[in-house]
Amino acid sequence: MSPKHRTWAAVVSLVGLTVSASYFLRFLRGWATNALPVGDGMSRREVYGVVGRMYADGFVAGFFTAFSLVVLSIAVSSWWEERERSRERLHRSAHSEPAAVAE
Repeated sequence: MSPKHRTWAAVVSLVGLTVSASYFLRFLRGWATNALPVGDGMSRREVYGVVGRMYADGFVAGFFTAFSLVVLSIAVSSWWEERERSRERLHRSAHSEPAAVAE
């Protein structure tokens, strides 16, 4: 992965992670506090619809949070691999024997 692509992948994944994590935390907060918009006059079908939409929103937010983390980890691991390759090349060139000089 080129440095330009790596930078874009990191930026896009961080933005996606921020947005999706905020939605995922909102889902968790709603789930933990049982903040479902249900009323006494709602039918069972409407209540199940509300619960289904809440869990669907949580699934989508969790999926995109995980997806953003994967893209970020790919960008970071690509950067790390490039760094290690560069370090190896530098180490090899520093420890290589000088070429024989013709007399």
